[in-house]
Amino acid sequence: MGTLSITFKRYTYCVAVFLSRINALFSSFHTLYTARHAFLHEIENISLPKSDIGKKIPAIFLAMGKFDRVLTAKPRASQKEIGNVLIIAKTRRGKSLNAETNALTWPYAFLANDIKKELWHRTAGFRETGLGGKALLFDPMGNGARFDPLEGFKTELELQSAATILLFRPNEGQNQIFTDTAITMLKAMFVAARLEGQRPLPFTYEMMNRGFFAAATILEIISEKHNHYPNLATEFLDISYDKADFDSRFLRDCWSTLTRRMRRILTKESVRCFTASDFTPKDIITSGEHPLSVYLCWPEQHLLTLAPLVQLVYDALLNGMIGYYDSVRGVGCYRVLAILDEIFRTGMPKLYDYATTVCGRDISLIVNAQSESQLYAAFGQYNAEVLKEQFDYIVNYRPAPAGNRTGHHIEESLGYTSGFAHSKTDHQHGESVGESEQKIPLMPGYETKLLKDGKVIVQYDGERSTIAQRLNWHDFPQLEKRGNMTPPKPSLLPQMYQPFGSNPVTNTNTLWRKERKLPTGYIDPDKRY
Repeated sequence: MGTLSITFKRYTYCVAVFLSRINALFSSFHTLYTARHAFLHEIENISLPKSDIGKKIPAIFLAMGKFDRVLTAKPRASQKEIGNVLIIAKTRRGKSLNAETNALTWPYAFLANDIKKELWHRTAGFRETGLGGKALLFDPMGNGARFDPLEGFKTELELQSAATILLFRPNEGQNQIFTDTAITMLKAMFVAARLEGQRPLPFTYEMMNRGFFAAATILEIISEKHNHYPNLATEFLDISYDKADFDSRFLRDCWSTLTRRMRRILTKESVRCFTASDFTPKDIITSGEHPLSVYLCWPEQHLLTLAPLVQLVYDALLNGMIGYYDSVRGVGCYRVLAILDEIFRTGMPKLYDYATTVCGRDISLIVNAQSESQLYAAFGQYNAEVLKEQFDYIVNYRPAPAGNRTGHHIEESLGYTSGFAHSKTDHQHGESVGESEQKIPLMPGYETKLLKDGKVIVQYDGERSTIAQRLNWHDFPQLEKRGNMTPPKPSLLPQMYQPFGSNPVTNTNTLWRKERKLPTGYIDPDKRY
C-alpha cells in the first residue's frame, strides 16, 4: 500500500510538472516589471522525493515543497560545489529543526557549533552508529575529545598569529602597547614550548602559574639549552635577561595583560582539552566512508569569556582543512558540512572571509541568523554585505512583528511586478480614461510578517523564489528513528600533567647556576636563580 501511494504521488507530480510547463508556455509577460515566484517545473531539478531523504545524497535540505518534494541545495552540472546556505528566523521559528534534519541526513564529515548540545543529543548517535563514523564532543569544561588548536603550528609567524587572536582587542588606543608586548611575550612562550616538545597552551598555563620572574628564567634556560636565536628571554623582556629590571612597572603591566586575558580561557578544566589532539583538520576532510563528526560545545553562559578561544579553534579547523585541501589539490578529500547555529552569539569575526573561500574546497556552511540586522551588528555594513553575497541559498522564515528591516530586505530581494494605476477625467466633451504602469512588490514587507506558521521563502542562486514549508525531521519516520539513537557518552578528561615536573631541563633544580648574574633590582637570597 505504501509503495502504491508513493507511485501515485510521483505520477501526480509528473502531471503537475507537465501542466506547469504548458502554463509557462502560454503565459506572456509584456510588462516592465516581471518578478514572480517559480513555476513548479522550474524547481524540478532542485527537489527530491520525500522518500529519498534517508538516502546517502550529497545535498543540504532546505524546505518541504509541494507534492511531498524536498527542496535541496546540491551539486549542479555547472558547479560541483554545493555552496553556502543562510537561514534567517527569529527564536523558536524552527532553525534548529533544519539543522537537526541535515545532521541526520548528511553522509560526509560534519562540524557543528552546538552551544546548547541539542545537536549532540539528537544526532550524534546516528552519526556514529548509523553512519559507521565517529562523533566527538569538544567541550572546554574538560569533557569529551581533546583538540590542540596550535597543532601543526611550527613557524614563529604561525605562533605569532595564534597569540594575536588570543590577546588582541580592537580600539584600545594608548593601551595598545601593553597588548602588543603581551602578544610578543605569549609568542615567546609558544616557541619555548615547541623547542621543549610541549603543547603550547598547557605550557603557557604552567608558566603563568609560576609567575613573571620564573617564566623569564625558564625562557632564558631553554634558549641557552637549544642555542636558540633570537633569545626568547630577550624577546620576552625586550632586554637581555641579565640586564632586566624585574620591578619594571611596564613589564609587570604587560605580563598582567597577558595573564588576565589568558586566564579567561585557560582554566583547570579547559586546559585538559589542549593536552593532545583526538582529531585534526586533516582527519575531518579525509574521513570519507567513516565520516568524522565534531560538535563544538561552548557553554552558553561563558560565550563572552571564551570568544578568543572560539576564534582560534575555528581558525585552526577551517584554515587547516583549506590548507590540506590545497596541499593535495583535493585528492583524497571529501565534502564537509559546517552547521554554524547561534554563530553570531558565539562570535566568529572572520566568518565573511571563510564564506568566500571554503566553497572551493567542497566545504559548505549553513549559517543561522535571528535577523538580517544581526549580520550588520556583527560585521558592519560592508562586511555584512560581503557575507550575504556568498550564500547560494537563503531561507527566510516569518519575521517578527518589529522585523521591519528583514521584511524590507525580503521585499527588495524578491523583486517587483507591474501594476496599473487607473485614472478617469471628466471634461466638457465627456470623460477620458487612462492607466499608468507602476512597480509593486511581489511580496510587500508587511506581508512577509503574515506568512502562515511553518511557511518559509526559499531563494536560489539563478532561480526564482518559492514559498514552501519549513523542515521538521519529526515528519520523516526514518529520521525519527535516527534521532532516537543514543549518543556516545563523553568522558571526563584527566587532570593536566605537570609539564616541568618530570622534565630535567626545565624543572626547578636546573634554575641554580653559580655563574648566572643576578637580575638588576631583584635579589632574594632564599630563591634559586
